Amino acid sequence: EGGGGGRIGAACDGVLGSGSDVDGVGRGGGGGGAVARVYDGGLHGDETPVRIHDCDDGDVGNGSASTALLSALSTLHALVATEDSDTVSAILEHRALEIAISLAERSISMDFPLEATIQLIEMLGSIGSFLSSQEGCLDTKAGVGRHDTPLALDADVRLTKHAELTRCAKRQMACATPQLTAWVTDACVRYEHDAQLSQAVGRLLGALLMLRKHGPLQEGGDAEVPSGKGAVPPEEETGKSANAATETLLLQALLPLMKQHRPNAQIQRDCCSAIGCYARSACDAARRVARCGGTKALLFAMRSQIQKAEVQTVAVAGLRAICGGGRACIKVLVAANTAPMLTAVLKRHEREMQLQADGCAVLAMLVLPQSIAIGGGGRVSSAGAGADILAGAGAGVG
Repeated sequence: EGGGGGRIGAACDGVLGSGSDVDGVGRGGGGGGAVARVYDGGLHGDETPVRIHDCDDGDVGNGSASTALLSALSTLHALVATEDSDTVSAILEHRALEIAISLAERSISMDFPLEATIQLIEMLGSIGSFLSSQEGCLDTKAGVGRHDTPLALDADVRLTKHAELTRCAKRQMACATPQLTAWVTDACVRYEHDAQLSQAVGRLLGALLMLRKHGPLQEGGDAEVPSGKGAVPPEEETGKSANAATETLLLQALLPLMKQHRPNAQIQRDCCSAIGCYARSACDAARRVARCGGTKALLFAMRSQIQKAEVQTVAVAGLRAICGGGRACIKVLVAANTAPMLTAVLKRHEREMQLQADGCAVLAMLVLPQSIAIGGGGRVSSAGAGADILAGAGAGVG
């Protein structure tokens, strides 16, 4: 509650934005900042105000400030986790995402408690997951003006506002991705044995990776591919290079996390799901996953969690997405001995229909009649061998 005050967004009954904005008056020393106030009666049955604010580096070490910050982050995370559009829009409107990113970027130099670090990562991960699920919200303006009733007009206004807030938040997350990735990587090193923090990091990195499929919203800008003839504009090439570097950075942070926590089914499932979602977004994304070692990461997840159908389902879907990158990616899958691992999984989980569909699709692509030879005199998958693999009767299979 630093001096200087700032804008305060008040709300009651667990629903942000229902109150009016007032000018905050800070108490106690320290440089103030914008404060988002939540009366969390809808969550805890009382009206105790909790706050997340842009505090000075020295404030976090204070016991009461640390407790208040932890309470605010926990409550905001719970609100975002509801995935209610109006609630999340109000949180975004009151700068909670902007302040959270600012705290994350400066937390390395702060004496940031582990519990607050986990809650901050959880909150950012929940916001990122929500934003990645809002692919259609940016097209809501097309429906504005089609209705003339007051209720419909009010709904159009809210949808338009939600779309604008979502677009801005996606751009904020995209621009902050390198800093957030460096922050969580440092946190994993500092607290390498904390499973809860590692799970939160996996969800955040996965959410950031899934947001990369929204090309126009990345830090490269809003430029569209030119329809006329001629060279690609230099600024677009620069944007694409920056995007590729950021996506590679995310994969390089995500894959070691999977390796470090192979016994943890939750981390493996979240990371496999994010890799598959990203790889499905474009051929270049699938090739990037293959180049960074994503194929082996998925296979190791399948091996370490052989009994977990939920892990196998997303991991096999990820392998199918990588196949979409073309022959070069399929060669990587063949070289990684994907077929034996895949057939073993298909035999064990024969009642999982989606898993069976994706797995058979991958095997079919691995054993197409057009032989796929591995350079240097390696093994060749032929149509004859493919029939045995698909039937589960090949020598040495499974």
